[in-house]
Amino acid sequence: MKAKLTIAGLFLLFLTSCIKDYYGGGGGNEEIELTSENYLYEGSIEKYSLENRIMEIDDHLNQKDELHPDEVDALLLEKEQTSERISILEGLEKVLFGIVPPIPCDMPNNKCVPKNLRYILTDLGTEEISVQVFNANQELVAETNELSPMPDLDGYKYTEISVPEESGVLYFSIVKIDSKGMETVYFQKLGE
Repeated sequence: MKAKLTIAGLFLLFLTSCIKDYYGGGGGNEEIELTSENYLYEGSIEKYSLENRIMEIDDHLNQKDELHPDEVDALLLEKEQTSERISILEGLEKVLFGIVPPIPCDMPNNKCVPKNLRYILTDLGTEEISVQVFNANQELVAETNELSPMPDLDGYKYTEISVPEESGVLYFSIVKIDSKGMETVYFQKLGE
């Protein structure tokens, strides 16, 4: 009986010592601290891209007289669908629980890059992501395609990226695949 209690005690000790590793807080994993200046939410970048598309559609619609009625209908439908997607992304941004929001930008529409950008954060619905970052001279300055669960922050994944500090204007090319296999591709200028 004494041996069974000793074995049970050792088993519980072993089990509790492994729990920290299981949840991502131990085992040599790097601690990740999100600050207001070291990450961007991928959904925000997509939202900026969609907002730009709506401006392009509006420009086309301002030239209605030159468009075929079917083209006008197609543009209006695309604008409606794009607006709905923006609403969804804005809703997701509002529920980023436990995360310090990125620092506000002095630029219109918050289209800036945090000074010490190191992480691109996305939600669990994203299965794969590829991020390429180009400078104003169209030179590739950063690239990543590794997606990991965010330690201590259920519901989010992240990819680590090394962008030169004080980069000014950057162009993000993002390809993501969600859990349903849908691929989303967009290109967005951020900065200045």
